[in-house]
Amino acid sequence: MLNWEPFEKYVANIMQVEQIPGVAIALSQNGEVIYEKGFGVSDLETKNLVTTETIFGTASITKSFIALTILKLEAKGKLKVDDAVKMYLPTFKLKN
Repeated sequence: MLNWEPFEKYVANIMQVEQIPGVAIALSQNGEVIYEKGFGVSDLETKNLVTTETIFGTASITKSFIALTILKLEAKGKLKVDDAVKMYLPTFKLKN
């Protein structure tokens, strides 16, 4: 059994320095979760505690992950960035 106390103190310190109200962390090794814990609060008004089940909104950060994924797929020859979206998502429609 690992002693996670130094890691948890590190997380608490980073949260304080960076003014992060809450975070959930999970670590895995060889496909098995070896650590999971919630820190802080998910809402500053309600003071709801973060748990390993807390759902966080990802906001616009997903755009960065999708862009990176597309570039990696292009590097592997699986698609081209100039391909039409409908080529991969036939039901995709724009309002205009």
